[in-house]
Amino acid sequence: MTARRPRGTPDPIALLHALEVHQTELEAQNAELAAANVALVASNGALVIARDRFRALYEWAPIPYVTIDAARTIVDLNHAATLIASVPRDQLLGRAVEELVIEADRARFGGFVDAVFAGGPVRADDVAVRRVGGDPVDVQIDGRG
Repeated sequence: MTARRPRGTPDPIALLHALEVHQTELEAQNAELAAANVALVASNGALVIARDRFRALYEWAPIPYVTIDAARTIVDLNHAATLIASVPRDQLLGRAVEELVIEADRARFGGFVDAVFAGGPVRADDVAVRRVGGDPVDVQIDGRG
């Protein structure tokens, strides 16, 4: 004699089969996620190497580089730029870039920066940069928005 299931009670064999199917699907998804994670870790490692290589090239390039934000605040600069300004890097970060430009060139420099951030055509220009304890030095500026 077979025991009867009360009405509305799910079939345990069907439930077990459904669980096995879901488990198989989850295991396949887990394998895909694990493979994607391996690829992401490798990609991240390559990005770290590229970032470090770029940072070294930027930092020790013989051309002075100053990176500013839209508010004209210095967010990064390389060693050559600190040599021109005769000011240590940590004393320049966070300062307004106009502080480095002599008063007579500030308006022209401001227009140049505005044009760069507006994304319009910008051509190189010259401005004089103030130096601590020295005469101003003429530098060519070039911008990339």
